[in-house]
Amino acid sequence: MSAEDNLRFIFIFLFFISSISYADIKTFDLKNLSEIANGQDYTVLVFWATYCPFCKKELKDINSEYHKFTEKNVRVIALSTDLIKSTVENFLKTANYKFETYIASEDIKKQFNIHYIPVTVIIDKNGDLHDITPGRKSVKDIFEMMQD
Repeated sequence: MSAEDNLRFIFIFLFFISSISYADIKTFDLKNLSEIANGQDYTVLVFWATYCPFCKKELKDINSEYHKFTEKNVRVIALSTDLIKSTVENFLKTANYKFETYIASEDIKKQFNIHYIPVTVIIDKNGDLHDITPGRKSVKDIFEMMQD
């Protein structure tokens, strides 16, 4: 095998390895939104990004107290606004979130007028918007949003 063949092999191998990701994360769009209620009292959508420390703190807090959401029949869905899918997939390798995580489609970001992150959205059991608030929220804040 020549040096050129070795380089070609290494390049192909590295390309293959870099394309392997933790999960095949799916995109969440308006069609998914219409199916969101699905028997839950509330659904919490958190728009976030891997580069946002406030977002990661909110998701970490939700994850550590996720049992409170399931006990109250609340579904949590994290919607990443990252532009590169593999960035999110690689981040999720170590995050170990207990809740659903998707890539937010452009139409869903437009629907909720998402220009900044994090943004927390509360959807009621009828699929109607109950509350939407920008900025990092604690678990207590999220439950208070459901009460208003």
